[in-house]
Amino acid sequence: MALQQRDQDILNAMSMVKSTKGQLQNLRDDGWDAFMEKVLSFSEKNNTEMLNMAGNFVNSRMPRKITNKSNLHHYKVNCFYTVLDMQLLEFNDRFNEQDDRFTTLKSLRDLAQVMVETRKHLSHLLIYRLVKLSLILPVATSSNKRCFSAMNIVKTTARNRIGD
Repeated sequence: MALQQRDQDILNAMSMVKSTKGQLQNLRDDGWDAFMEKVLSFSEKNNTEMLNMAGNFVNSRMPRKITNKSNLHHYKVNCFYTVLDMQLLEFNDRFNEQDDRFTTLKSLRDLAQVMVETRKHLSHLLIYRLVKLSLILPVATSSNKRCFSAMNIVKTTARNRIGD
């Protein structure tokens, strides 16, 4: 939800993506036992029967076929790990630009420099152009203000020389 906010800056978003990927990986590596504790707690709280995880898995589509898998193996490997792997794969496919050189940036100037150094300004041309324009804008604005100030001086001097 935090990644979908409109006022999110790019560095914070990249940090959140990296953190989310790390949490998903930790959940995949060490999260099964905690997940099973929550399932057991839910089952006890709602007075439902808990599935015997050591028992043989029965496929509901082919109930007569022997699977030679335990319920534990099916739900841990075929469900839990598969879903987390799909999520991690999706994150890696969508956010594969997690370059560590971009995580320490402090300003737009730094972003522009690193984009040129990594040659990402060629593949992300519109983003680079936007960054470049935002860096140039304050200078262009102050130059225009100076021109208008100079015009006011010239106009005032010319007006003073014109007689009645």
